[in-house]
Amino acid sequence: MLEQFPEGLSLSRLKNKILEIDSSFDERTLGFSGFMKFLENVPEIVSLYKVNQTWYAQPLSTKSNRHLLDAHQDTAGSDLITPTTDLYRRLLIKSGWRS
Repeated sequence: MLEQFPEGLSLSRLKNKILEIDSSFDERTLGFSGFMKFLENVPEIVSLYKVNQTWYAQPLSTKSNRHLLDAHQDTAGSDLITPTTDLYRRLLIKSGWRS
């Protein structure tokens, strides 16, 4: 979904988009105190940045974030997975979330 917004998307707008896909999504059921904390725990998928008082999420696979992707690959020693709806679902399952 974030690939549609290569320049980034505000966290509130991103959460609304996720809720459109899965209306039962709640990061608190996954053990996170807020949506930003949830996103901070998936650095292989998204990078966060702040403009003025608003936080944005940007897909890690964009050209502007290529240096972050390369650095992560160097330290992880493996290729990153392209973010998909299936990856999101697997992350939720792995975190113990059940619908």
